Amino acid sequence: MKFFKLITTILVVVMLLAFLPQPCLAVDTGKIEGKVIDAHTQRPLVGANVVIEGTTLGAASGTDGSYVITAVPAGEYNLIVSMMGYRKITKKVEVFADKITTVNFELKETVLKGDMIVVTATRTEHFLKDVPVVSADVITKREIEAANVETVTDALKLVPGLYQHQIAEAVSGFKSQGLPVDYTLILIDGQRVYHCPGRMPDLNIYPVEMIDRIEVIKGAAATLYGSEALGGVINIITKSAPHKPTFSASTAFGDYKTQIHKVSHGNKVGKFGYRVHYNHRESDGVEPELDRFRNDDFWGTLEYKFTPTLKLTLKPGYYRHRSVWKGKYGKEEKTLVNCLWEWKPDELSNLIVMASLQEKLSDGDWWFSGHEVGLTYNRLVKGVHLVTGGYQFHRDKFDMFRREQYTHSFYVQDEIAFRPLTLVLGGRVDDHNWWGTHYNPSASLLYRATDDLRLKASAGKAFKSPKACFFVPERTMRPFGWLDPNPDLGPEESISYQIGIEYRISENILSKISLFRNDIEDMLKTRPTGEMYGPPGKKRPVFIPENIARVHTQGLELGLLQQLTDNLSGQLGYSFLDTEDEETGEELTYEPKHIAMLVFNWKVPDYGLGINLRGEYIGKRYYEVKVKKTVTRHELGDYFLAHIKVSKDLLKYSQVFLAVDNIFDKSYYEYEGREMPGRKFFGGLRVKL
Repeated sequence: MKFFKLITTILVVVMLLAFLPQPCLAVDTGKIEGKVIDAHTQRPLVGANVVIEGTTLGAASGTDGSYVITAVPAGEYNLIVSMMGYRKITKKVEVFADKITTVNFELKETVLKGDMIVVTATRTEHFLKDVPVVSADVITKREIEAANVETVTDALKLVPGLYQHQIAEAVSGFKSQGLPVDYTLILIDGQRVYHCPGRMPDLNIYPVEMIDRIEVIKGAAATLYGSEALGGVINIITKSAPHKPTFSASTAFGDYKTQIHKVSHGNKVGKFGYRVHYNHRESDGVEPELDRFRNDDFWGTLEYKFTPTLKLTLKPGYYRHRSVWKGKYGKEEKTLVNCLWEWKPDELSNLIVMASLQEKLSDGDWWFSGHEVGLTYNRLVKGVHLVTGGYQFHRDKFDMFRREQYTHSFYVQDEIAFRPLTLVLGGRVDDHNWWGTHYNPSASLLYRATDDLRLKASAGKAFKSPKACFFVPERTMRPFGWLDPNPDLGPEESISYQIGIEYRISENILSKISLFRNDIEDMLKTRPTGEMYGPPGKKRPVFIPENIARVHTQGLELGLLQQLTDNLSGQLGYSFLDTEDEETGEELTYEPKHIAMLVFNWKVPDYGLGINLRGEYIGKRYYEVKVKKTVTRHELGDYFLAHIKVSKDLLKYSQVFLAVDNIFDKSYYEYEGREMPGRKFFGGLRVKL
């Protein structure tokens, strides 16, 4: 009976509570709203995360930088805002019932990019600090803007350990870990870009206004990217379509009759978004007979988001280049189309299908065409294994030399997470129509000793096939001279090792140190024959490509990033390099033993002023000249260069800028017999809406 009475009492109480007016049961709540902006530019930040500490309440800032958090119980809280590339801010707030509390944030940039998401190192998304690769760097769009960078080449000079080997104004490339420029694979949104051996493609045709970030991997990455990735990967990742209408334009002039004019526009309408860009560049160069050029480039991004998990992106480009050769203008046209289909069927998996087409027309004749198709699939298995697998087909056809190369590739990788240890095992099979089948395994690990200390190591095998354009039928003219044919060329193979330590000394200081070694069989080099060829007064040196028996490169890299004050950041990089041709015992040519860089970025918000100072030191290098059977070695002296870039905001949407390269007008050589440019001025005006 007592039990029955207890149940009856409980039911009566529940019914009474159910019919009570709701305000009697409601918790007193309020609302928090505000805006998140960039402290320097005063522009709204899109996608900043604003959360109430200790709760699940939060919001992300919209296209105008505003956010709203509703149904917040009355009381005192810590409100935290964070965004990649900016310092986290915490503010104390008090929320009152039925009232709006306004809290605005001004975020300041930071050079410590640990929370930046990157994809190139593993083909999966990782925070930069947790990438299980020893030497990984990223240049963000904010760094590009802060350093007043006008070209991709200038942006890559901000990466410690990269050395620009420049023969002429338009003939240059970046070396990594003492390896030639063509050992570094160039990607645009994950799609490879063709370039002939001995030089990179003209990176400056890609407008920095279209770039979201540049990811750089130093060391062998052949397991995921195949041939040409013996020395690393440079992946230029372009921007998506904007969330609202945007417009930018700039015009600039410099020494040697240099002109660069740009205009960009983008918008998003429903599920469709686009971004388009036009770029015009022209210059007489230091030596007009070799350096004069005139370029017109068109680039675009077209994307359609079918669902929140399915997106199709098309990235077309057209490049027209006119340059002087033998005193006459030659014309080159290139068309590129990259297509990406991205699908995320669930939270555990992701599928990307890629296709690209490249065609090059030289003086009205087809010279080169190539295409690539591939797919990459990622899936998290049992919460421990992040498995990546894929297939690629890559084909190059050279109409000029009647040669065709193609490769079928399969790769698989497993990221095994045993916190605090992550182990990555992978392998790739390349089946080449000329060189047969090659297998490239790799392994790397990441150990999180503490929140601030990370230890990394990696090892891998790589393969590189000679490009068909090396198999010339007869002596041909190249920008660096004449190239003789060599039908006995063969592929190159390497084994690479790296270990590194990354230590966050304080909230504002990050240090890195790494050791590396590359052992290479049959390295391909272009050796000067000592012969000069050409018409009287215009003779150029003659080179021949050869496979050197065995070489190694080894050394260390040091890096230090520091946020000195709210408006002043600095970066220091140093590389020591030891190289050897194991057959002759000599150092490799054009490889400096010491490389150092020092960068400062200083902002003066009250005056809208930005200053970028960069210094670089390149140690001594050697080159060889062979006359008949006698080889002589000559020294290229070391040098130190200083550069400055200054920008000044005008009103709200415009800015003037001035760059002075080689401030002290230092005389130096990167190539025998060719003095590099002295002091150069370049400046102009840009508008951004």
